[in-house]
Amino acid sequence: MHWLVNEQKRRNAGGQSRWSAYTRHRQELAARLLRPAPSPPGPLCVLGAGNCDDLELASLTRRFPEVHLVDIDSEALEGAASRQSEADRSGLRLHGGVDLTGCWDKLNRPTSGKALSDAEVAEAIRLAEQGAAADFGGPFSAVASTCVVSQLIDSAVLSLGEHHPRLLELIIALRTAHLRLLCRLTAPGGRAVLATDFVSSVTVPELNSAIEPDWRALLADILPRSNFFHGLNPLVLLSLFQSDQELSQCTGGAEFTGFWRWNQGSRIYAVCAIEFTRMR
Repeated sequence: MHWLVNEQKRRNAGGQSRWSAYTRHRQELAARLLRPAPSPPGPLCVLGAGNCDDLELASLTRRFPEVHLVDIDSEALEGAASRQSEADRSGLRLHGGVDLTGCWDKLNRPTSGKALSDAEVAEAIRLAEQGAAADFGGPFSAVASTCVVSQLIDSAVLSLGEHHPRLLELIIALRTAHLRLLCRLTAPGGRAVLATDFVSSVTVPELNSAIEPDWRALLADILPRSNFFHGLNPLVLLSLFQSDQELSQCTGGAEFTGFWRWNQGSRIYAVCAIEFTRMR
């Protein structure tokens, strides 16, 4: 099995039983996904669903006729479905084993332990720019990316190393292709939500405070110092919906709809939500 898949399975296994800790994060996502939808609403698609501890699946299956859950980890999805009532489970559609990068096969570590060749990195970038194959249905009336883009980017860092000369190129390719995938999966008139973690309490200890951060002040402090995860400056993410031709043509732009903290036990993550409506 691919080592990146194994790593994701390891993380999902370690992240189980965090239902209580994820309460705020889950509520924030639910508030966005359960907003009034087209009548009657069509299906919902969630990218990076994993263990689904951040999803109110019971509420979602009652709002949407189908809830499509997409992740590389089939076992995590099956486990999440098994924890639902029979009635709620009937509305779920599981799509496991889906590589949302489109290039994980090229990021496999050679058995020799040597770094990837220049040709292998170039091919990975080409495939990342091309994007993942969306062969799990759609278009959907609502689509959500639930803190998976940071994991996709992390796969590039793990594979190439933080100082590889083409790391940024690969990150940009993965990030842009993921936003385009969100757009392509969304039906005209439908809504999409991009939720992503962008920094943690490891480098921003203020996130540990009992008091909710002043998000405007926090961003003004950390962004000029590049104190955020690779490729996940929230302002840059938002600007891509105007600067990227495909995104601007199909969305007409996007907007922030909130910032919140995500408690993962050993550390706290800052999360932002960006939403758009598919125009055409």
